[in-house]
Amino acid sequence: MGDLVTHDPGLLDTGRIVTDARFDGVDEPAFREPDRLGRVLDTMAVVEVDSGTPASLMDRCLTEAVSAIPPLSHAAVRVAAVFRRGELERANQGLLAIADGLASLISIVGAAGLAYQVDLRDVRCGDRAAATAVTELGGHLETLVEAQQAETWSAVADVLQFEIEPSLRSLGPVLESLRSSPRAS
Repeated sequence: MGDLVTHDPGLLDTGRIVTDARFDGVDEPAFREPDRLGRVLDTMAVVEVDSGTPASLMDRCLTEAVSAIPPLSHAAVRVAAVFRRGELERANQGLLAIADGLASLISIVGAAGLAYQVDLRDVRCGDRAAATAVTELGGHLETLVEAQQAETWSAVADVLQFEIEPSLRSLGPVLESLRSSPRAS
């Protein structure tokens, strides 16, 4: 059977890629990570592989990103409140989770732009471009890191609640615009 790498080239000829993998009944969401990509599958009793088009995979990623926005928005407000109460260990754990979520969202938007072959400056949601929304969110993330490094906890709370949370809310419609952009189909 070999490894998962050998499955992709044959699929690419048909315009499809491996989108999901399950080994012995267990989903492997990170099967494309470098340390797992060359994994030998001969030792597995059951290997299940799903395929789809790159556009369908990107559409699914954008759908998941849109659904992640409300929980991230709520988490930003909750973690801001925890910082304001001075519960620093708990707040910093929450902050780490939020930062990971934000980094994932930013990466997904960039990857979607590449996959759909669209310039994010041209994808509009009202009067905003997708590139502007992503740049804004990235700037807030940098401000957040600076405030955390300076241990200015009230500033961390303010950035979370008054900059990141509203930016997240405005990102959902931008992602929907990206999904419906002409090249996304």
